[in-house]
Amino acid sequence: MVEAPEYPGATSRHGHAGVRETLASWSQVWGRLTTTMDEMIEVDEERVLTLGRQRARGGSGGVEIEAFVAALYRIREGRVVSMHFFLDEAQARAAAGLG
Repeated sequence: MVEAPEYPGATSRHGHAGVRETLASWSQVWGRLTTTMDEMIEVDEERVLTLGRQRARGGSGGVEIEAFVAALYRIREGRVVSMHFFLDEAQARAAAGLG
């Protein structure tokens, strides 16, 4: 799981434990976090690109944000084997080979 480089403290983590660690770190920062998928693009047999919006409210200060978010998933044998997040649509599309 590779977080967008713009995320404060962005990291790359591996395996189920890495996904759990990432989600736990997000929940420590954000009191509420929701993601809405607006578009899903099948890039090829192994990759899917999702485009959407992420809304969050800070856990301590209550500051709300809304931002574009994309995720490029690689899927093998019906399982997600990698996730790369982007906050820029052009970067996400370029990483997927779509422009």
